[in-house]
Order: sequence, then structure tokens, then C-alpha cells
Amino acid sequence: MKWTAVSHATGTVLIGAGIVVSGQLLTRALFGIAVVCFVIGIVIARRSGGMNPETDLPK
Repeated sequence: MKWTAVSHATGTVLIGAGIVVSGQLLTRALFGIAVVCFVIGIVIARRSGGMNPETDLPK
């Protein structure tokens, strides 16, 4: 399972829910949690890939 994809998909769903929800405080909270999910996805992607620059070079 690709945890980066799961994290970004969760963030996307939370942003969509934040747009649909009518309460201003709840909308901001959902947007904030979505940002955290996107950042977590980026951190996971950076940790799992690019650790060895020599093997990441195109051939």
C-alpha cells in the first residue's frame, strides 16, 4: 500500500468536506487537517525515496 497516496487522498477528501460543510470553524479545522495530511504524505515520500542519490540517477 502506498501511504503517500493514502495520505494525499485523505487530504483531498478533507478539503472537499471543508468546502461542503457550512460551519466556518469546522471548515478551517478540516482545511488544517488536510494540510497536515499533505505534509505527512510529502515526508513519507521523501523518506522512502531518494535515500541513495546514485541509484536515483537516470540511465
